[in-house]
Formats: sequence, C-alpha cells, structure tokens
Amino acid sequence: ESPSYDGSGTQIPNNWGFFDSGSNADTSGVSNAQALSGTQSLGFTSPSVANSYQGYYQTVNMSLTTSDVLQFTGYFLADPSTPFAGGGNAEIGIEFHDASGEINRVVTTINPSQLSTTQWLPFTISGSPANNNTTFVNFTLTEVDGSTGSSGKYYVDNVTAAVPAPGSAMLLALGGLGLLATVRRRSMRL
Repeated sequence: ESPSYDGSGTQIPNNWGFFDSGSNADTSGVSNAQALSGTQSLGFTSPSVANSYQGYYQTVNMSLTTSDVLQFTGYFLADPSTPFAGGGNAEIGIEFHDASGEINRVVTTINPSQLSTTQWLPFTISGSPANNNTTFVNFTLTEVDGSTGSSGKYYVDNVTAAVPAPGSAMLLALGGLGLLATVRRRSMRL
C-alpha cells in the first residue's frame, strides 16, 4: 500500500482527529496541489492568526517498553507559489500514553526556512516512553503560527513510523491516510 494520502478524497478519514487552538483556524486538509507519491498529500495553509495552531493526530494502540525507540518520519514541501513563511513553524511529534495519560512527548520543530519549494525533505523524530510502558501513541502533524502569525502553505506526504519489536517484521497499515508503522527487529548500529 502506498504511504501517500490518495483515496481519501479531500476529507481527512475518520480515523484521524483534528485539533486547534480554538481560533477556527482549520485551513488544512487533503490536497491535490502537491504529492510526493500518488496524487494527494496533507496540505497546511497558515490562517495568519497569531499564536494559533492546527493539526491532525492518529491514535495507534501499541505496547512499547522503556527500551523501545519509535521513529516517525514525514516528507515536507513548501508550496512553490505561496511558501510557508513568517513567525510560525511545522511540527512532527509523538505522544506516548499509558492508562493514566500522557507520559512522554517528543516534537521536532521545522522552521519555514528549513522547507524547500523544489524538493520533498524528510524530517524524522525519535522517542521512547521514558519511565513507563506505553499502551498507545498519538502521531501528530501540527502547523503553529507564532506571535506575529505566519503565511503560506506546506504539504506533508509519505508519513511512516518504525516500531522496533523483537522477533517480528510486519507492515501494518495505520488508517486511510497512509501512516504506516513498520514493526521490525531492532538492529545494532556499528
């Protein structure tokens, strides 16, 4: 299965959740304007509202121990005609949860100057549950306007998550947007 956002029309599938700062800033969604693979990607358009944010999350049930490291990767592209600019940023994140709530969160902040208008660039974040075992994780993609607001657009495509698990290797489709979790044996780095 392709890790692109194809096949979902222009609506985010029901297995993804939307969140925002309450500023009615929902200016993102599935886009036909740009795609790394296939014909669609997830597009974010800055609402130019200072201190606002908008994003999407996918909740995935998975058991991870404190020694497991989860990697989450997405490919990002600034819109060639109206590139993302200003005081905001893009974020890719992982929230680790147990039965009592969130136990750890890791986020990579991507400044507009780090995005290209001509090539898709990968951004990866890694994290672990910290001091507790995880029962589920939220994968997050967020557009954040800074104190002066932002402008422009960017796109995200081919989002994947690598989940180490001893003795298994399987490709697991996560939702209809192509968020994939690769469960594989942890390999030693030389």
